Amino acid sequence: MRQSDDRLQVAVVTGASRGVSKGIALALGAAGMTVYVTCAWFLTAVIDH
Repeated sequence: MRQSDDRLQVAVVTGASRGVSKGIALALGAAGMTVYVTCAWFLTAVIDH
């Protein structure tokens, strides 16, 4: 992935706790993008604890 110097590149990846979405989030982060992720287990852990 090529990154432009004058642009902020941000990605939002849903379901990133496992599977393909996790791989995508990791790859985007490794490419230098800012990555925001969502996953249901974190919300459940916060509510339960």
